[in-house]
Amino acid sequence: MKSILISCLFLLVLFSCDSNPQQEYQTEEGNYKEAPTTTQHSNTPVDTKTPSDIMSKRKIIRTGDMKFKVTSLEKSTKVIQALTQKCNGFISNMNQNNSNYLASNILSVRVPINQFDYFLFQMKEEALYADYIRVNAKDVTEEFIDIENRLKTKKEVQRRYIEILQNKAKTVEDVLAAEEKIRVIQEEIESREGRLRYLKDNVALSTINIEMYQETEQAEAMVVHKKGFLSKAKDGFVNGWNFILELLVGLINVWPILLIISLVILFRKRLKRMIGRE
Repeated sequence: MKSILISCLFLLVLFSCDSNPQQEYQTEEGNYKEAPTTTQHSNTPVDTKTPSDIMSKRKIIRTGDMKFKVTSLEKSTKVIQALTQKCNGFISNMNQNNSNYLASNILSVRVPINQFDYFLFQMKEEALYADYIRVNAKDVTEEFIDIENRLKTKKEVQRRYIEILQNKAKTVEDVLAAEEKIRVIQEEIESREGRLRYLKDNVALSTINIEMYQETEQAEAMVVHKKGFLSKAKDGFVNGWNFILELLVGLINVWPILLIISLVILFRKRLKRMIGRE
C-alpha cells in the first residue's frame, strides 16, 4: 500500500513538472506579442510622433522664382499687391521697366511659409504664359541646432569668466585677461545670434522672385514725327555731300582704268596728226 502511494505521488510530481514550463513559455510568448515595443523599463514612454510632427520641427528655407507673361502689367501688379497683403506678407523690392516692345515688372515678395504654396498657385492662375517656375527648399535644421548649442556653450563660458573677473581676479593682469576673454566671447555670441536671426527670418518668411512682362505693339510704342522743310533741306544737303564723297572714292578706286583710257586717247590723237602731215 505504501509503495502504491509513493508511486502515485511520483507520477503527480512528474506531471506537474512537465506541464508548468510549457504554460510559462506560452505566457511569456503571449506577453511578448502583446507589447512588442516595450523596453526593459515599463515606464518608458512610447514614441508616437507622426511624420507630420517630425517635419513641423524641421527648419526649411523655401524660395521661388517665376517668370510669366500677362495681359495687363498694371492689373497684374495690383493683383500681386492685394494677394501679398492677404497672405500677411510684404513686397521687399519692385523694379518696373518699359521699352518699345516690352513692359516688365520685377518684384521680390516675402510671405509666411504656410502661405507659400497658395501664393504660387494664385500666380500661376494670373499668368498668361509661364516661362519658368522654380521652387527650392533648403534644410537648415542641422545648422540651426548647431548654432543654438554653440551659443549655449559660449554663454556658459562667458558666465564663468565673469565670475572669475568678479571673485578671483586679484591683479590688474588678471582683470585685463578676463575682460579680453569676455570681449572675444561676446563678439562670437553676437555673430552667432545674428546668423540665428537670419535663419529664423528666412524660415518664417519665404522669398518669391517674380518677373512678369507684357508685350506692346511697335506702332503704339513708337511716336512718328513728320519732318519740316528745313529738316528735309538739311537731309538733302547731307545726302548730296555724301554722294560727292562716294563718287570721289569710286574714281580713286578705278584710277588705273582712267589712266589707260587717257593714254589711249592721247596716243590716237598723236597718231592722227602724224598721218595728216604725211
